[in-house]
Amino acid sequence: MNLASFPVHIGRINGKPLRFFEGQNARGEFPWHAVDDLYRCLGLNHHDRQHYLSLLQKNWGSEIRTIETISGPVVVAPHFMAQGFVDAIVESRGAPADSYSQYIQEGMAALNVIVGDRSKAQQWEFLKEASKISAGYDFEGMATVRGVQ
Repeated sequence: MNLASFPVHIGRINGKPLRFFEGQNARGEFPWHAVDDLYRCLGLNHHDRQHYLSLLQKNWGSEIRTIETISGPVVVAPHFMAQGFVDAIVESRGAPADSYSQYIQEGMAALNVIVGDRSKAQQWEFLKEASKISAGYDFEGMATVRGVQ
């Protein structure tokens, strides 16, 4: 039996709740989000949420996880997946223009929970590692890990 995962933060985007969880890969990562929550926050209907979830699973299945929560299984995805998706839905589907800034604010609140009890030096190390994993950015070498210069 798997233990239930609990969100580190429940934010609100466009008036709807969005659950954030610790990274799912046992290393320093920016907070992950509940996929269906994010889709609801962006105003997608049930059919469209199912469609986008299917595409996500098809194209990124190895990068997402299904976790157990007290309300049942939840598909979660890393930060970088939300970044592009939110902007795309704002542009193509008319989600509120400030949806991305709301997501970033709530994501920062979740990140503060994750790193809050660490020393400043440990917080900095966590942020450097999370930046490498989530964005491919290497603060030490001031170049990207993924080879984009």
